[in-house]
Amino acid sequence: MEVSERIGSLDLIRGVAILGIPFMNIMSMAAPEVAYSVPGWYEGAGVADYAVYVVQSLLVESRFISLFSILFGVGLAIQADRFVRLGVNPRPMLRRRLGWLLLFGLAHGFLIWSGDVLALYAVTGFVVLHWVDWPVRRLVRVGVAFVLVGQLALGAAIAASLATGDNLMEVPTLPYSSVDLASLRATWTGTGRATANATAYAELLAAIPLTLFWHTAGLMAFGIALYRRGFFTDREAWRRVLPWSAGGAVAAAGVLWFRFRVGLDSSAAAATMSIMMIPGFLMALGYAAGLVRWADSERAPHLRTRLQTTGRMAFTVYLSQSVLLVGYFIAVAPQLWGALGRLQLWIIVLGVVMLQTVGARWWSRRFGQGPMERLWRRLAFGSS
Repeated sequence: MEVSERIGSLDLIRGVAILGIPFMNIMSMAAPEVAYSVPGWYEGAGVADYAVYVVQSLLVESRFISLFSILFGVGLAIQADRFVRLGVNPRPMLRRRLGWLLLFGLAHGFLIWSGDVLALYAVTGFVVLHWVDWPVRRLVRVGVAFVLVGQLALGAAIAASLATGDNLMEVPTLPYSSVDLASLRATWTGTGRATANATAYAELLAAIPLTLFWHTAGLMAFGIALYRRGFFTDREAWRRVLPWSAGGAVAAAGVLWFRFRVGLDSSAAAATMSIMMIPGFLMALGYAAGLVRWADSERAPHLRTRLQTTGRMAFTVYLSQSVLLVGYFIAVAPQLWGALGRLQLWIIVLGVVMLQTVGARWWSRRFGQGPMERLWRRLAFGSS
């Protein structure tokens, strides 16, 4: 069941978001978890590692996942509206869709990669589904409240870490030596990898009620509000969001300064991952507004079409990223797990996302809907 008239900007934004996400995710796929937030996690980290880390912090971290969260809320609103027009109660139908997404997410997280967000989106979607017909102002108020509540747990961790000096975020002693990495590599790419991955994912699921749920629900609420206000078809939307995005950029620079000030390998710096989500969201609005404008222009039509095609297959693309990247460091080159710096990992990701845009275009021309999108639709609605 598809929207009869697709909004081109949504496909474009979704395509950019899904291809931008692995530039952060790769750090926890190809290295110890701490590498996600600490550039000097291994001996020999150099200027390139810190330079890429700065770019990640200022332009990538929380930006693309924020776009994806916003668009998930938009998707719920669009689907609910369409069911209403058909005279069908949308909630039972969408609960089935979310239920299958939850199962996909749990399988993805436990069996492939512990950083899965699909289960989070499904659980959050069950709540946000009840908001799709709310007025815009109420959605904005609830969005702000939920985002702020999502800051409480890690905000308290920052304050307590600074006040007591305790390692509340359990940051390991860094940098890892070659011996340490060899031991970790045996755990994450050997026979114990399945257990280690499942344990890490269970810990992530346990954290959902504390931080992830609140922030994600808030962004979904903002997504619905933006859709109701016509943001995704307004070429001039960038004028209204520019001050907010600029403020987000300044705030992101402030968070980055704080991290360097307290030490990138400190507990307080690790906890600022939550704070960075707010400027990440504000800057994501600017990204989205720019893409809305591009979607309705004649600039780079070939690239735009490829990104839109990729966006229409975002579910398939997301899962295939895990299979390709995690599989590479398990089955193809296990010796490289924990052995590559940020710049080298970005080069690998760039190759994967280029392959995915080509693959999405090829598949779309021959089969139309993506394979996972088609499966999800059949399971949820029983239609071809």
